[in-house]
Amino acid sequence: MSPCHSNSSVANKIGLFLKRYRKSNGISLNILAEKAGLTPSFVFRLEKSEYDDVKIGVVIKLAKALNMSLEDFLKRTQLIDNTQDLPEFEHYLKQKFDLPQDSIDQLTKMLEFIQFEK
Repeated sequence: MSPCHSNSSVANKIGLFLKRYRKSNGISLNILAEKAGLTPSFVFRLEKSEYDDVKIGVVIKLAKALNMSLEDFLKRTQLIDNTQDLPEFEHYLKQKFDLPQDSIDQLTKMLEFIQFEK
């Protein structure tokens, strides 16, 4: 692995995700490293953005250690787009909240206004 020069590198995204995920789920760095078959120093350096890239075998090990599919792991690290799986806004409101069409129309207009104001 080479030193990291970019905040948007693959390794950087994985490292940031791992650190957040570990801390929010109470998983120690040593436990994650052990489950993934990696050294704690490697995981530590990965979380500190000291690498530019990560081999796919390492990514697979990390996903398995966190009990995630490779696809889910890549989506959570924002390495692949997960917005394609989202339903359209109107469909979501109807399915999730069973709102009448006039309420959906009002919420859609509000969303369009908010997006326009950005």
